[in-house]
Amino acid sequence: GSAAPMETLRKMKETMCDNVYNCLGLTEVSGLITYTEKGASLETLNLTVGKVAPDFEMKLVDEKRQEVPDGVVGEIAYRGTSVIKEYFKLPEQTAAAFDDEGWFYSGDLGFIDEDGNLRMVGRSKEMYITNGENIYPPEVEDAIMRYPGVMLCAVVGVPHEIAGHVGRAYIVPLPGHQIDPEKLKEFLKEYLATYKIPREYVFRDMLPMTLLGKIEKKLLRQEIEEELKQKGQA
Repeated sequence: GSAAPMETLRKMKETMCDNVYNCLGLTEVSGLITYTEKGASLETLNLTVGKVAPDFEMKLVDEKRQEVPDGVVGEIAYRGTSVIKEYFKLPEQTAAAFDDEGWFYSGDLGFIDEDGNLRMVGRSKEMYITNGENIYPPEVEDAIMRYPGVMLCAVVGVPHEIAGHVGRAYIVPLPGHQIDPEKLKEFLKEYLATYKIPREYVFRDMLPMTLLGKIEKKLLRQEIEEELKQKGQA
């Protein structure tokens, strides 16, 4: 669900092939479910995962599973011949993710943009609320990755007694780079509303990764839980 970095996309087009595609695949749909059109611009590749593939249906819904209009963030649901029917021997998870009409509710959040492309904004369980405003970590991470000297980053919500949650950015700088949090905050104002800019910054040599090369945010959240327990706030 994270955006493909612009610089990476640019290098791929220059050195590999001009026809680069950005796709979304899910285990539950047995492969790809959306993809960008041939010749898509760098901006489209960076910001979207394209349109739903043939033989599939897609809709975005609110918390009551009612469809939302284009431009409004909702949970992404899919239906098609290769979508699985259930999770093996997991009836509770199956009941939560599938309905009687064959729709699979992915837990991913996104919206349909003005060109009809799907833009991912994150997982519903990763979203946090600051002073009543929904914050979607991938949007914040994409902005941070634009800052010179950032190699990796992950944003998670940290409980806050007044705001509810505030953002904490875990950042791995490129070798030989030092990042000033105050300068980074100022930079982020160009891309994010003030309430979306993380309040806390943690710099690391590396972040925990899954076998597939994704940042393991679950371990970061566990780290925060332990930190709060030690402070007597959990």
